Amino acid sequence: MGINTDMSKVLFCKNTLDNSMDSIERNYFRIFLSNTTLNNSTHHSSIYFIKPYADLPLELEKLKGLGVFFKFDFLQTNTEHKDILFKYPYIMGAEPYVQIHLRKHETDTFLNIFSSVYTEFKKSSLNFEKVIISYINVLFLISDRLIPKNKVVVGKHHYTNLLIMSKFRALLFSHGMTTRHVDFYADQLNLTPNYLNVVLKLVSGKNASTHIHEFVINEAKYRLIHSVASLKEVAHELGFSSQSYFTRFFKKHAGVKPLEWFNHQVFS
Repeated sequence: MGINTDMSKVLFCKNTLDNSMDSIERNYFRIFLSNTTLNNSTHHSSIYFIKPYADLPLELEKLKGLGVFFKFDFLQTNTEHKDILFKYPYIMGAEPYVQIHLRKHETDTFLNIFSSVYTEFKKSSLNFEKVIISYINVLFLISDRLIPKNKVVVGKHHYTNLLIMSKFRALLFSHGMTTRHVDFYADQLNLTPNYLNVVLKLVSGKNASTHIHEFVINEAKYRLIHSVASLKEVAHELGFSSQSYFTRFFKKHAGVKPLEWFNHQVFS
């Protein structure tokens, strides 16, 4: 896996995405620098900004490289540049991940940053968490220069609405596998369910229930593909009272039954 801190809110890995993550660590944001040389000679590697619980293509999970993984509240608490959380698509965008192709000199720049982060982890000197969050901010800032402006669009919204959206996501990443009631999330945010839905609709175009259902479906798909658990066990792990209830829920929101979806992924 690599190195992790006592806080368990930020991790460093020297591995593949697939082998470096477990069911607990999947609720981290991930910045991953692949060392895979692309067929196009002008590209040396890629840097990925990956959302928690992102449904990733299998070929991406096998990439080798370096990664910095962090909890949202670690970034939010420590950064002095909170506008970064909402200005760029890496945190607030709708895509599960953003990939940026890198040329040789760009790869070298990022390798130097990751090397510096790794050194901070190893030494754990005074204020090393602050230094690491500064490097994460640098990764955001430099990457923003490289990504085409028309590739990922983040709407301009009031800071308060964006903050509510980000806090809702953080709660969803922590409780979404067991709690699917909008009232719970609204209560945690000291909001009425109606107001929470209004804000989420403005920012993302989706209400709270839709976000919750999408989260559960994505997590179910991940477990169906990446674990040896039976359908009944997956249903239990996701808080469903029965396998039949889980099957009805999955079909309603994914369009097919879970086993139909699994067979299509594996055998098509």
